[in-house]
Amino acid sequence: MNKKTLKIKEEQLLTFKSDSEYFDKCKKGLKSETLRNFDLNDDRFKTLFCWKKWEEKDQLFLQFINRGNPEDKYIAEVVDIEWYKTLCKIKFKHICNQIEVI
Repeated sequence: MNKKTLKIKEEQLLTFKSDSEYFDKCKKGLKSETLRNFDLNDDRFKTLFCWKKWEEKDQLFLQFINRGNPEDKYIAEVVDIEWYKTLCKIKFKHICNQIEVI
């Protein structure tokens, strides 16, 4: 049985580096949200802020890169965002498909 490949456009992908421990928890499905300090001068957060306001949301994805091994990457789909004073909580769901970034 062939697994379906999910094709993700580069502009749908927001990349964050994570320490090895957090990265491994995400990859194993033990985490479903990430808390990040945000800066509206950072295009990733501008994209998230705009995405939250859209009535009909396009798919948006997070790519976590393992700081300990930059070749190790994990992609999850953004499902919600909560804003605090200087923090952004990004909730995501895990994807079971094969993923290809185009």
